[in-house]
Amino acid sequence: MNWEPILELLWPPRCPSCACLVGVSRPFCKLCMLSLLPLEDSKAAMTWPREAIPIPAESGIAGKVGVVSLFAYGGSIKDAVLRLKHGKQVAVARPLGILLGECLRTGLGSHLSDLVICPVPLHPQRLRARGFNQALELIRHARTIFPREGRPRLVRELLRRVKPTQPLGHASRADRQHTVCGAFAVRQQGHCSGQKVILVDDVMTTGATAMECAKVLMEAGASQIAIFTIARAIPAFIP
Repeated sequence: MNWEPILELLWPPRCPSCACLVGVSRPFCKLCMLSLLPLEDSKAAMTWPREAIPIPAESGIAGKVGVVSLFAYGGSIKDAVLRLKHGKQVAVARPLGILLGECLRTGLGSHLSDLVICPVPLHPQRLRARGFNQALELIRHARTIFPREGRPRLVRELLRRVKPTQPLGHASRADRQHTVCGAFAVRQQGHCSGQKVILVDDVMTTGATAMECAKVLMEAGASQIAIFTIARAIPAFIP
């Protein structure tokens, strides 16, 4: 049974940024859509933006990692992410997750059952404080747009955060890289060996966290990694 029409009747779709009612075919209201800056070039290219997020050649992952972000971080998308992440408005994950799922389908195809998908993990202390991992919530909704047999295989604890880190806020790239170094580990090695992995997070700022996760996954045997985020910090974009 398809529960979507019933759920939409009981809980009508709302704009993830301002929470006003919207139509089922449009995730953001007309006003909030005006401040969205889609990163369509990155969706099509599926390559790591070296000019924004340098990957040292000695890391061994250059050329094996792709990154895709839907929007520049700012305006309505920033409001939506903050409502989800810090306002604990978990319902915001649904429209954002569906957008992510559509991006996955565009970038990787409609049948992804041979791929593994996992969230960037939170440290247990942060998870207890927040009550949920926003990246995992995005994945759950993103997978719903695929037929059951075509969904990427969710391994929710493929990665674990073994070192607590302070909120990075406006920290520099160098500070972020130092902070997240050694912060992640693979929980079960066998899940990575020879696998193509989709890594999901809400926002990419300098790429330090994503790069550290990618390095750990590659060291555990992953053959290829595609990183998908809802938003990416673009210095030229002023919210």
